[in-house]
Amino acid sequence: MEKKLEITQNDVRLNGSAIESRIYAENPYKNFLPSIGRLTKYNPPKETQHQDGTITRNDTGVREGDEVSMFYDPMIAKLCSWGKTRDLAINRMESALDNFLLEGIDQNISFLSAILANKRFKSGDINTAFIDEEFRKGFQGIIPNKKLEWTLGSLVLAYHICEISKNFEIFEIDQISNEWEVHLHYQQLPQNPSKLKYMINKNNLNLPLICIKPVINQITKGLHDDFFTIEVYQDFIKKLVTFKINSQDTLNSPQNIQCRLNNKNTNIEFEYRGIRMLANVFPKYVADYHKYMKPIKNLDKSNLLICPMPGKLIKILVKENQIIEEGQSLCVVEAMKMENTLVAPKQCTIKKINYKKGDTLSVDQVIMEFSFK
Repeated sequence: MEKKLEITQNDVRLNGSAIESRIYAENPYKNFLPSIGRLTKYNPPKETQHQDGTITRNDTGVREGDEVSMFYDPMIAKLCSWGKTRDLAINRMESALDNFLLEGIDQNISFLSAILANKRFKSGDINTAFIDEEFRKGFQGIIPNKKLEWTLGSLVLAYHICEISKNFEIFEIDQISNEWEVHLHYQQLPQNPSKLKYMINKNNLNLPLICIKPVINQITKGLHDDFFTIEVYQDFIKKLVTFKINSQDTLNSPQNIQCRLNNKNTNIEFEYRGIRMLANVFPKYVADYHKYMKPIKNLDKSNLLICPMPGKLIKILVKENQIIEEGQSLCVVEAMKMENTLVAPKQCTIKKINYKKGDTLSVDQVIMEFSFK
């Protein structure tokens, strides 16, 4: 039975601005290939109305311990923010994504954060070709500008000093150096790390408060080579580190930055709003000798067809000892209700096929081996 709407278009009023970010089990660094596995950590931001009037909401159907399988859509949550203005809604969403802990599977939070940080997106200059235009070679993370890079380097140093202080039963100032060097490695530039030098004021060291000064060799716009303090707070439940930066200029209010850091071997894994890097921190007397260390050689895997996603091998299109041309289809892997055709990177001969049709594959399993003339 038909019924007329009780309101007209004139009754509809705009009320602030809202943004929805869709959290997916996919890897944006590998062309958004789907990911499966168990949600070993799932701790979304709290749903609430904040003191500035903005709102955070999370629509989801999963909880910690649930499993994302290859048979269903990989969407995990719809994270929403609202504010009286678009800028307020964006700022709230950025903070909400900072606070979204999700482990056990690959996810696209860093990509969503990178979009929110994009100047075009912030200005509203967007269209349906936005992603293709801004990430022409695919998403590889963001490289920060020099000012932000120096700031992030100081955060890594402050975190490192707090961490090494745990190694001492009684922490004394003379146990640490006052000159430091931080090396930042980006995925896009693995062989060319940024090398940043800092000094700390050991006389004003009161953990978790650290007084740091950048030692710059050239003028960087907006960067002052004065001492400033950083307070380090760790939330072990959310695996989130909050840095409160206080400049010497009393007219500037403190700046809070929330990011994820994790100690891995001799590296510190660092992630902040689309920026992903590995960091090494050295006291000056160690950094002086680091340049003599031989670089680690990467294994050559060009002769291997590696499964880029978890899925089922539904077609094998070649045979062993067959000569293959560049771009020729080799096999088809089905994942998340989608068929993905894998092709030859260049002309080769199929040396060995390790799996048969119908086998279930995991990420990074070697499907085939090649030989080249």
